[in-house]
Amino acid sequence: MSFIDKYVTCEIPDEKVDKELHDIVMAVHQHSKNHSKTCKKKGTVCRFNFPRPPSTKTFISEPIKPDKDTKKDEKVAKEILSSLWKVIKEHEDENLDVSEIFKKSGLTQESFEEYFRFITNRNTIVLKREPNEIYTNQYNPHLLRAWNANMDIQYILDAFSCVVYIISYISKSERELGLLLQQTKNEAEEGNLNAQQTMKKIGTSYLHHREVSAQEAVFRVTGLRLRECSRKVEFIPVGENPCRMSIPLKDLEKQQSYKSSNRKRSNSDSEDENNDENKIWMNNIVDRYKGRPHIDMFIKMCLASFGSEYSVLRESQLPQKINEETTFKLDGNLGHIRKRTRTSPAVIKYPRFSQDTSPEKYFQSILQLFLPYRHDEQLKPPLFNTYENFFTCGRVKFTGDNTLTSVKEVVIKNMSDFVKTGQELEDAENQLHETDPKEDAWCELCPESELNRRECIDEGKVTSVIEEDLSEATIPDLNNVKSSSSVGTNLLSVSLTKNEIIPRLRSLNVKQRRILYKVRDWCIQKANGKTPKPLHVFITGELERVKVTDQMYKYEATRILAQTSENPDDLTVLLTAPTGTAAFNIHGLTIHSALGIFKSLSPDHATLSEDKINSLRTKLENLQILIIDEISMVKK
Repeated sequence: MSFIDKYVTCEIPDEKVDKELHDIVMAVHQHSKNHSKTCKKKGTVCRFNFPRPPSTKTFISEPIKPDKDTKKDEKVAKEILSSLWKVIKEHEDENLDVSEIFKKSGLTQESFEEYFRFITNRNTIVLKREPNEIYTNQYNPHLLRAWNANMDIQYILDAFSCVVYIISYISKSERELGLLLQQTKNEAEEGNLNAQQTMKKIGTSYLHHREVSAQEAVFRVTGLRLRECSRKVEFIPVGENPCRMSIPLKDLEKQQSYKSSNRKRSNSDSEDENNDENKIWMNNIVDRYKGRPHIDMFIKMCLASFGSEYSVLRESQLPQKINEETTFKLDGNLGHIRKRTRTSPAVIKYPRFSQDTSPEKYFQSILQLFLPYRHDEQLKPPLFNTYENFFTCGRVKFTGDNTLTSVKEVVIKNMSDFVKTGQELEDAENQLHETDPKEDAWCELCPESELNRRECIDEGKVTSVIEEDLSEATIPDLNNVKSSSSVGTNLLSVSLTKNEIIPRLRSLNVKQRRILYKVRDWCIQKANGKTPKPLHVFITGELERVKVTDQMYKYEATRILAQTSENPDDLTVLLTAPTGTAAFNIHGLTIHSALGIFKSLSPDHATLSEDKINSLRTKLENLQILIIDEISMVKK
């Protein structure tokens, strides 16, 4: 209690001793005795729990678990505490201290603490408070003097519950929006709407009810990241049938046709069907873990450590000279991995199961994560009926070590590096699900700040314009457009104006003008209906000069070739670059966005769908010149 009293108080300073702090407390840290409309919502006198009870000392009140025997005591406690508030109200102007108030109410400090346990539903801190301070919000004297404005500070008894409160509160609008969209979907299904009408109804509801702060809007418009992580995050799929990504259907069809042709040639059907089934899935972190090298450092390594300490290297990321101390080749042609040396180990995420409600799934997941293995059969040998049985009674022997080690001992040791406070987090999460996010939780944590926020919201509701008809929202993506050009990549032609381009044209040197004239002559021949040979020009030199000339060539070529196309919006010249920064600097597009290339997939799996291919053909059917800036950075 001394720690709490050292940093938090609700005392009104003596005006003669410290007039400055007294004036600040009385000006910004007094809750209104009349209570505002915001206070009286939800059918309560004050949702922010003012006035607060007086007490001769600071104490922590733990709630009593309700049962049949405590109901009578709870009723008595509420009646006695109600009489306490009546006494406080009757003697409000007499400036009595806490002991005198308790004496008139027939209470002592000890009995007050005992009765208070019946009216609280969670661990609560009751601060030392005189009767004239029951409307004073707690503060820190040094911080309040420096801040000179309202502040909310209190000692946190349960850190995990506090985090759950904060997260549930800041994501409250998203949760409410999800419920609203689900209700809209149900209404659409009851109205027998088709898929497009249903999507339009849901989209309309989303557009009119999605709350976006000014900060988020700025971040989205400018392309800034909405979140930053100091560490990488690696998801590890565990469980009986975890979700996996399949190889694209087009690649599977190619594999199947290739196998069929081989079978016809060999007249044999002896291929292993099980292996064929496994080949439909893309390799994930679990497959690579099973194929880790057979060296000492990997023998006792669990899946969690493997995913946290090592990253997968693509073929394009492999250096010409491989460092054998940090880079390793996996068995079974599963690629290469590299130890995270420049950054901290990654944070692992995985599905969590409850030991109480799903014990078998729980023990299977922790065995997969924290017990070293190479085959799934090693997680539950035939002699054991359940994963729990193997966890509690099983023993394992690692390569190069003849001693038997308890499975439970190995798992708990590896688990201690990753699961620090799992039970506390689970309890806080269960409490949230059982009681639902408490709407007024923030009112208890930061009462005055929350009061100001809610009053601003109420004021905004009065001045805002309410749209009566929300059913006729214009959603461009859902318009009845039958053209195939609405599917696929949207290419925007970004060009400089004539006033911007003429001064740059005049600044070109002799070599740059020579290339410009060559491009110009080629475009004129094309515009006159001739078929000149394809134009292949490689330009190198100073970075800034090359970027300027790229824009000049695009401007001049577009001006001439635009005459050859029927639609003025058709693309005749496309200016691209391999990176977003380079594309922005030249007012162009990235190669991936312009040509619909999947940046995250390997070239073997980056196959375009038929819809996207047709869309690109429609968009680029009149393309005559493709300019690629910084082509040396373009991969094969």
